[in-house]
Amino acid sequence: MDKFSLVLTLYYCEEYRQVIAEIDRWTGWEHQTVEEMLVSSLIEVNDLDRASEVIATKLREETSAEPFADLNRYMGLIHIKRGNYSLAQDYLQTSLSLGLKINGDSLHPDIATSYGNIGSVYQLQGNYSSAMNYHQKNLEMQVKVHGDSPRPDIALSYNNIGAVC
Repeated sequence: MDKFSLVLTLYYCEEYRQVIAEIDRWTGWEHQTVEEMLVSSLIEVNDLDRASEVIATKLREETSAEPFADLNRYMGLIHIKRGNYSLAQDYLQTSLSLGLKINGDSLHPDIATSYGNIGSVYQLQGNYSSAMNYHQKNLEMQVKVHGDSPRPDIALSYNNIGAVC
């Protein structure tokens, strides 16, 4: 069974959702939700319409800010793939604003990722000055979050800055 089929099966399995919710409640851990796994997989296989449907449904149901930030980030990624850069920018800025509101001044990898995503949109639009600014914010936060340990996120940040130059 491929990843997409497995995630699709889990998406429709209520028992799986209940087990994950219980584990999260007992441990305080935060797992990627089944919806997030499904959306991520749908984006990977370029099924953007179905990914948008799942997100739209979840946005109608959601009441807390943190999942809203994630869902807006996914919508931004979908619009990047569709070439709708200004719409992508709107969703990604909303995701960043919510992330900053949730986490305050504390360092968080999701906020760093938001900076990188916004930088990528500016780069695609040819606004290299703004792209560089956001990619540098991404790198600074990635280094603060992860320290000196070698991380793919940090390597990607350097790659993005190099691509803008």
